[in-house]
This record gives sequence, C-alpha cells and structure tokens, in this order.
Amino acid sequence: MPDERDLHARRDARDSGLRRLRTLTGLLAVTMTALAGIFAGLAAHTAAGRKLIRATAHVRAARTAAKPGSSRHRSTRIPPPPLPAAGSRSAPAPAAPAQPPAPSPAPPVVVSGGS
Repeated sequence: MPDERDLHARRDARDSGLRRLRTLTGLLAVTMTALAGIFAGLAAHTAAGRKLIRATAHVRAARTAAKPGSSRHRSTRIPPPPLPAAGSRSAPAPAAPAQPPAPSPAPPVVVSGGS
C-alpha cells in the first residue's frame, strides 16, 4: 500500500500548488487593476483640458528684461487679443483654417499583405 500513500501525497501537493497559483492570479489581477486605475488618474490629471503654467519662463523673461545695458536679450511683448464686451454673448471669430499640405509628386506607397 505504499503506492497509494505516495499517490495521495502527490495529489495533495498538486492541489496545494493549484490553490497557491489561483490565489496568486487573483492578487495579480487586483494589483494590475489598481495600477491601471492609478495610471488612468494620472493621465486624466495631466490631460489637454488643463492648462499648465510654467513660472520659470516668466521669471527668465523678467530677469533678462530687467538687466540694463543688455542689448542682446531684449524681449518684445506681444499684447493679448482683445476680450469681448462683458454683456455680449457673441463668440470671437474663429481663426482662418490652416492650408492643407501640397500633394507630393511621388506615387503612393502600396503595401500588400502576405503570408
């Protein structure tokens, strides 16, 4: 009967390994879902809808403009566009659309699928 005990021990070892693998898979799935949520939150936080303000560029421009006698670093200020009147509901006119790129004289590249 030693064969039956050996078979029982191997079966228990296999079942224990499968339980550990199932637990590890579940923990890995939860961890990956949490990481995906964290990265999605970071991406949403830095999305294009938010305006980034870079204070260092303003500080450098102010420093170079404040230096007397420095003719090489003169900064020119561009005035902002005028704002519409407070009572008006009309939106400002949109900018003219950009010109599409000119077609190239080269023929288009054709890629065919192959096996």
